[in-house]
Amino acid sequence: MTLEAPIDTDGLLDEVRRYLAAVDVFRAEGREPRWLAESPVPQPAPRRPRRRQPLALS
Repeated sequence: MTLEAPIDTDGLLDEVRRYLAAVDVFRAEGREPRWLAESPVPQPAPRRPRRRQPLALS
């Protein structure tokens, strides 16, 4: 059994129209929207050097 929320298509279409209108305003002002490119593969976090001395706990 799946519980899916009903899709508000009218609300979704209204949001798309508002978004496209905003893009048109930016373009009319000479400001083309630019999105950041997605990296093809997530990069691993840099490795930290190991401690040379034990951590002093008091």
